[in-house]
Amino acid sequence: MRNSLIALAAGLIVGIGGTLFVAAPEKLPFLHSDGPASHGAEDGHGHGGGNRGHGSEAEENPLKLSDDQVTQSGISLSPAREGELVRTTTFPGNVVANPDQVAAVAAKSSGVIVDLRKRLGDAVAKGELLAVLESREIAEAKGEFLAAQRSEALARTTFERERNLWEKKISSEQDYLQARAAVEEARIRIDLARQRLAAFGFNGNDLSRLNGSNSGLQVLEIRSPIAGRVVERRGVLGASVPSEIELFTVADLSKLWIEAAVAPSDLASIREGDLVAADGPAKVEGKVVFVSPVVDRETRLAKIVVQISNDSGNWRLGDFASVTVKSAIERAAVLVPKAAIQRLKKESVVFVRTPDGFEKREIVLGRSDGNQTEIRFGVEAGEEVAVVNSFVLKAQLEKAEAEHSH
Repeated sequence: MRNSLIALAAGLIVGIGGTLFVAAPEKLPFLHSDGPASHGAEDGHGHGGGNRGHGSEAEENPLKLSDDQVTQSGISLSPAREGELVRTTTFPGNVVANPDQVAAVAAKSSGVIVDLRKRLGDAVAKGELLAVLESREIAEAKGEFLAAQRSEALARTTFERERNLWEKKISSEQDYLQARAAVEEARIRIDLARQRLAAFGFNGNDLSRLNGSNSGLQVLEIRSPIAGRVVERRGVLGASVPSEIELFTVADLSKLWIEAAVAPSDLASIREGDLVAADGPAKVEGKVVFVSPVVDRETRLAKIVVQISNDSGNWRLGDFASVTVKSAIERAAVLVPKAAIQRLKKESVVFVRTPDGFEKREIVLGRSDGNQTEIRFGVEAGEEVAVVNSFVLKAQLEKAEAEHSH
C-alpha cells in the first residue's frame, strides 16, 4: 500500500517546457489518509468539514431584502386567500353595426345631384343636410300642393260669402251647400298633395317653409334621419339618380354588436342580460342581448350577440373580437395570483414574505381560472407572497446557487 502511494505521488510530478511542477502534499489530502476516518476533512469545496458547506446557517440569505429594497425592486405583495375560481369560455366573434342604429338614406325621387354636403366618415346630426337634388317630379308635387292651397283658400272665401247670403235669406240653400262641398273637396286635394310630399321625405317644417312660395320647387333636400357617421356614400356631383337609390348609409357607432358562434353545449352557461368580457382593439365589458334559439345546420353552431360601448371610437366595423363568458364558479381555500408562481428546477414555487426578506416555498398546484391559481399545499391563507416582479427573486436565488456550485 505504501509503495502504491509513493508511486502515485511521483506521477504527479510533471515536466512542462523544461520546468518541473510538484503538487504540494497539503493539496493532496488523500496522501495523508490512513483509512476511512479521513473523509471528515474538508475537500476544498465546502463538502464535509463539519458544519461548513452549502447548508451552513452562517451563509448569507440570497432572499434577504429590506422594505426599501423590496420597493426599489418593484416587487408587490398579495395575501394568499380563500376565494372563488371563475371558469371562463372564450368564443371568436366579428364586430357589426347595431341594425337599430343604422339608416339607409335614399333619394325618394329621381333627379340630378347638385350638391353633396357630407363625405365618408363625416359626423352628422339628426336632420342635418347631406345632399341636394333637383327633380321634375318634386316640382310637380310641390306645384300640386301650392295649387291645392290656393284652391282651398278661394273655396273657403266663397263658402263664407254664400253662408252669409244664405243666413240673410238672399242666397238659396243649394248655393250654400255647393260652396261647402267645394271647400271640402279643396281640403281633400291639399291632404293628398301633402301626403305625396311626405312620401318624398317632406315633414311639417318643410311644408311650412313651402307655403305660398314658388321658389326652389324642383329642390329635394336629403337629410339624415339619425345622428352618427357616414359609412357609405354613392353618387357624384352632377349624376342623375333614379328614385329609391341609397345615396348614404349613416351609422351610430357609439354602440356596436359582436356576433359570436357558440357550440350548443356552451349555450347553457349563457343568458340574455349576462355581462361578458370583450377583447379586440380594446378591452371592454359587454352585455349579451341575443342568444339564438336556432342552431345552424351546416356549422352546428348557434349565434350570440353582445352589445358593447364604443364611446372611445377604438372599435371598427369588421374587427375581429373574442367574447369571454363565465361558465362556472368554484370555491377554493387558498388562492394566489397566477403571476406569483415561478418554476424553479422543475418545481412550482412562490416567494413568501418573511421579517427579513423572502422564503422560497415549493407548492402543489390545484385548479386555475387563468387569473388565480389554487394552492393545495405549501402556503396558508393570509401569508403574503410576491406577485409583481417575483421573477427578480427567482433570478437572485438562481444566481446565488450558481455561485455556490463553483
